[in-house]
Parts: sequence; structure tokens; C-alpha cells
Amino acid sequence: MKKLLLISILLFIAVLTKAQTFTTLPNDSIESTNDVNDWMSDYIYIANTSGSSLNLSFQTIANTMDPLGWNVLLCTSNGCYSYVPSSGSLGTLVVGDSAHLNLHCGFMGIAGDGEVSVRVYETGNPSNADTITFIYHAVSTAGIFDNSVNKALSLSQNFPNPFTTSTTINYQLEQSYGKLIITDIQGKNIAEYLLNDSSGKLVITEKFVPGVYFYSLYENNKLISKNKMIVQ
Repeated sequence: MKKLLLISILLFIAVLTKAQTFTTLPNDSIESTNDVNDWMSDYIYIANTSGSSLNLSFQTIANTMDPLGWNVLLCTSNGCYSYVPSSGSLGTLVVGDSAHLNLHCGFMGIAGDGEVSVRVYETGNPSNADTITFIYHAVSTAGIFDNSVNKALSLSQNFPNPFTTSTTINYQLEQSYGKLIITDIQGKNIAEYLLNDSSGKLVITEKFVPGVYFYSLYENNKLISKNKMIVQ
């Protein structure tokens, strides 16, 4: 009986040790309160702390951000999704290497509380897992997005989206000039277009590296609206 108990304890210790093959940095959850006009971009890193290569997968276990109407996308070390996928791969990490989950979220003027939780686990060994969680609270801090004020201001979703060679964006301003800026997911300016009419269509034909980009409409150097687009 004692021998059986000892074996059980050793097996439990072995399983516990096996489960400690990766760690999350800076931690396994991020929570913040933001203005309804904000765009957030947060990283959580997953580091291989085992003594051998580690293959990791992930599964989304909660997503209450999309139903709110927020603009949400998820990026991993393997690339970006224009949504939060139900599952995916983080690839194989060599000893000392790390992968990441990067959540982008635009609150689109919509107040509320949202959560995205992703279960990261060792492929083939689902018991070796950790849950990564992003929680955002969007609140109106300045009364922005008041429809009575911004009724004349608008920015359409580019079409087609995704696109390869060209895409069109419709815009509406109160004044006869503004600008539209395109940035990559790191926030680096990729292109800038001056707008000389209060409304119109902007046809983009520049060649961008495939990936996810954001385009922002400004009037008097004030951000009016922001959307994402995907280049294939």
C-alpha cells in the first residue's frame, strides 16, 4: 500500500513537472479600462522553459468582444487573423525561444466589457496548458461619438477586403480637407493621403506587403475614425 502511494506521488510530481515547460510573460492576463475611441494592442509572450523543443497550439475558450461590435483581431508569431479564430498553432519553439499572442481591439465608440480567453497547450499533451486572457472595459470619457456632433463624419470599410491589387475607401468630412493615414500593426506609418474634398472615394493601388493594416481618417489633425484592412 505504501509502495502504491509512493508511486502515485511520484507520478503526480512528474505530471506537475511536465506542465511547467513554458511560462507566460509578463503574466497570463491583461486587463485595462479605455476610452470608447481607443485602439488597444497588447502582447503576452509564451517562453519555452523546457530542455527541448516544444510545439504549442491554442484554442479560444471565450470571446465576448465580437458580439459587442468591437473591431477585434488576433496575431500570433505565425501571422495575423482578421478575427479571433477558434483554434490555431503557435509553432515549434526551440529551447529558450518564445512565441506571442497579440490582441488588437478598436472599441468603435461602443461602451462595454469584453473578454478574449485563449487556452495555450502543448500539442499532443493537452494537460500541459495555461489560459491567456485579455479583458477590456470601454467607457466614454469625453462624450465623443455623440451622433449629433459627428453625423457628417464617416469612414467606410474598404472594398474589397481582403484585397491584392487595389481597394476603395469612401469618406465624409465636415470640411473640405483632411487626411487618411495607413499604419501597420506595429503603428508604423506606411502611407498618407491628403483629402481635398469633404466627401469622396480614395482608390488605393499601392503595393503593400501581405498582412493586416489600419487606416485612419483625420480632420484638423483630430482622429475621426479608424478601420482595419487586409492585404493578401
